Amino acid sequence: QEPPKDENQEQDQNQDQENKDQEEQEQDKQDQDKQEKEEEEQENQEEKDEKQEEQNQDQQQQQEQQEASEEEKAQDLKQAESILDALKQDEKIMQKQQIARAKSRKLAKDW
Repeated sequence: QEPPKDENQEQDQNQDQENKDQEEQEQDKQDQDKQEKEEEEQENQEEKDEKQEEQNQDQQQQQEQQEASEEEKAQDLKQAESILDALKQDEKIMQKQQIARAKSRKLAKDW
């Protein structure tokens, strides 16, 4: 005995509807997976961007510190040169005084 055609049609329609529902569920699942993947990629990109920004800030800080250090060295060098010049001036003055003393002693002996 074969079921009546109406029943077969109804079963076919039910099967078609189930298949359609299943396809929609699979499509929804795929869409959800795709969205999750895109969100994850976006988060990864944001993390990369943050890391890059941190590296840029670190490099900038290092560069500023290096410039400050070089500026300090330049100032130290100028101070050292000034001190050296002052010592040279003192040395010249002392030599002149020694020469003057030697001359005055010689003059005193000659008299």
